[in-house]
Formats: sequence, C-alpha cells, structure tokens
Amino acid sequence: MTTYHKALTVKTIEAIKPPTKKGQQDEYFDTNQSGFSLRVGTSGRKVFCQLYRKGSKVKRFTIGPYSSLALKSARDKGNEILRQVLEGNDPNLEKKRRRTEGIFFKDLAKMYIEDYAKPNKRTWKEDEQKLDKKFSIWNDTEAKDISRDMVLDRIEYVKENHGPIAANRNAALIKKLFKWARQKRLIPDNPATDIPKEKERSRDRTLTDTEIHDFWKACRQKGFPFGPCFQLMLLTGRREGSVSRIEWSDINFKTKEWHVRSDIDKTGKPAVVPLSDQAIDLLQNINDNFRIEDSNLVFTTTGKTPISGFSRAKAEIDKSSKVKEWVLQDLRRTCRTNLPRLGVSPFIAKLTIGHKIVGIDQVYDRYSYMPEKREALNKWTEFISGLINNKESKVVKLHG
Repeated sequence: MTTYHKALTVKTIEAIKPPTKKGQQDEYFDTNQSGFSLRVGTSGRKVFCQLYRKGSKVKRFTIGPYSSLALKSARDKGNEILRQVLEGNDPNLEKKRRRTEGIFFKDLAKMYIEDYAKPNKRTWKEDEQKLDKKFSIWNDTEAKDISRDMVLDRIEYVKENHGPIAANRNAALIKKLFKWARQKRLIPDNPATDIPKEKERSRDRTLTDTEIHDFWKACRQKGFPFGPCFQLMLLTGRREGSVSRIEWSDINFKTKEWHVRSDIDKTGKPAVVPLSDQAIDLLQNINDNFRIEDSNLVFTTTGKTPISGFSRAKAEIDKSSKVKEWVLQDLRRTCRTNLPRLGVSPFIAKLTIGHKIVGIDQVYDRYSYMPEKREALNKWTEFISGLINNKESKVVKLHG
C-alpha cells in the first residue's frame, strides 16, 4: 500500500492512474478533510473511504465507488461518519446492523458459528449440530420475531424429549447466541434472558417389556411418518436427530445397511448401521407407500424438510399406549440396556448404538465389528417381535 496526500478534486481524481504491481493498492488522503481518502486498485476502481478513531483503534468506513458517487456527496458522507463518531456511535456497526435488518434465524445461526464459535470454541461443531437439530424449526423466522415464550417452549420440548441435562446444554447455547447477537446489534432484544435452569439428574428410564409391546402397537396406529420413525429409533438404538433425517441415498437395501452421514450424527463422524429384516421391511413399506417423488428424505411430509412436531406426535403415542414418563432418548437406552439380556457383551452393545471406542483402543482397534453388531441387532429385533406377537420371549445367548 502506497499512500499519498493531496487535495482531492474531480480533475485530480480523473488523472490518477492505477498501480501496476499485482495486488497493490494506492491510497490518496485528502488534505482538505481529515481521514477522507480515495483508494485505487490495479483494476482502476476508485473507492472513497473515511477513517475514524474508536477508542484506541483507527477504523475505515467504505463510502462507495467514485463512478457512482460524486466527490461532494462522498465528502458529505464522510463528515456524517465523523459526526456519528462524536455522538458515540460506531458507523461500521450501524452499517452492519442496517444490513442485517430482517435477518432470519438460519442466517443468524450461521453468523454465530462463523464469527464467534469457530474462532473461540473447540466444540463449535457441537454448537452447529445442536442449532441444526434442536432449533432449525426457527430457520425461516426473522430473528427479531423470536420471543421469550418461543425460547421457553423450545427448551421445554428438549426437556420432554431428551431430558433436563440436554435442556440445560441447549439453553446455554441459545442464551450465548442471542447474547452475542444483541451485542453485535443484530437483534434489538435478547429473548433468552433469565431462562431457568432445569434440575439435572441422570436418567435411568427404560421401557419394560409390556411397555415395548404397547409402544409398538401405538406407533402402528399412529402410522407414517412418526410411527415408523419412532420404531426405527427403537430397532437401531439411534438418536432422533439421526433417524429423522435419514435420506434414501443413505440406505443400501441389498447389503441391509444404513450409512449414517457425519452431518447428522452427534459424533460428527460417518458410521454404518446394520439393519435387521424388520428394519428393512419398515423402510421398504415407506418407499412403496409414502415416498415423495423427487425427494431424497425418508421421513418427510413436504419433500423438502425432515419431519418436525415430535412433541405432539409423542403425546399422541403416550395417550394411545398409556406409557408414561418417558422421553425419546429412553428408546436408545432401552435398546442398550436390553442387549446384554440377549448375551451381547457391554463392549459390543456400546458400539451397536453408536458409542465411540475410547482410550488407546480407538487408535489401534480399526475393526468394524459389523458382524457382531448385526447379530446383536438381529437378536434385538427377534426379541421385540416376540413381545409384539405376545409370545414368550426367550433370551438367547450370542455365540462367542
């Protein structure tokens, strides 16, 4: 950057030649107005700027290109910038605020991840996944229109379906996002202030054998899309956020596998889930009777977005099944708890529902355990089928 100082006039500006060195910019500071300048790049484009001091920092406000802005108008704008600074405002922040009026939540969430979470948090990927899974219902809502009641309702939904610990973690994230957005003047008010913290306790709820039978029957009565979605969660021991966002391209009917994409799994890594015959039949029925043409989503009613409205659907399942005081996460726990009843080792049971190998084993153990996981889920499916058909289920030990 080469700087010059001279009185800027139309004649002077017209005579200025662009720099010849690639990537170079020349800046001409006006001797008649403090901080007012003209920047010229190798392309010949000429842009007016106004420098101002905010605290200990000197900032630059880009006024606009010379070709579309007369010199006098640019000077007037520069003086207006300096007036705003004297009044205690930061013109660049005001410009950004005006530019983001009418911003939707999905855009606000993206800005939070890019501008705050990535530079400051090693766990930014978890924040991104939580916003996508738990708060995407607001995506097409203007951020300024999100109310405190909407935030409370959403946290209550997380509590009902995932428990108080998950509710507190998601509440902390949304509080931070809205606090950051308010500080950046992207929203007029913070709707997540004073959100009460839930009393945390480790959940140990699992469905009994009778409750599994009643739950499955209620899901059948409920039908597509939530009935089979809940059933597949129980059959595979996988999370709501992953199951509800399955795409047809993730399913290999020939090999009976579900290839879990990294963007829908809590671990942020891809995985392969072996599918039992009953799980395949469930998916095939959706494919034959409910699949929306030209949509890759399995559980959808619009063809464009995954299903939402889990709280209402679960309430209907509760009423029909008479199963009480459970959350969707309990389906996963029910699968994990019952696998050892079938002779599955705790190690294989953990891997089957998608828990990671920890410690030194994760470095040296590269075996997929697919045969063992497939056998475990097949036995789990047989066990559920026995309960559904009102037969006495037999606990069968797995080989090995």
